[in-house]
Amino acid sequence: MIESVIHNIYVFDQNGLPVVSVKLGSIETDSMLLTGFLSAMESFSRKIAQGDVEEINIKDYRFHIRACGTLYVALATDKTDKDTKFRLDEICRVLEKYHFKFDDKLAELEIKDVATKKISLIERATDWAKIGL
Repeated sequence: MIESVIHNIYVFDQNGLPVVSVKLGSIETDSMLLTGFLSAMESFSRKIAQGDVEEINIKDYRFHIRACGTLYVALATDKTDKDTKFRLDEICRVLEKYHFKFDDKLAELEIKDVATKKISLIERATDWAKIGL
């Protein structure tokens, strides 16, 4: 079984300003530069295609993007990652739990925990059932 590899987690606002940035793997980047780029891509996509950017492929990596309320979450993963949808759902739940406020480190730590936890077969099956697989 291929393990999911999440390199970084970014939570940013509609202006592209990073709210939370968690480095877990090997991708080195300036979070301000990256979240500004992702925000610009989102804005461009909404204006041109009337839809959101869901993922961006760059060489060996994939950036998965999801709107969560007034914030966006982006996961930088290997292209082999199979659990991204589940992990994005979990991170959005954490954001809702903290009401999109990050005045303490607990939200950041919980986001890291849900992004890196092992996903059981039951959780995968539940996720697959939700999307009709």
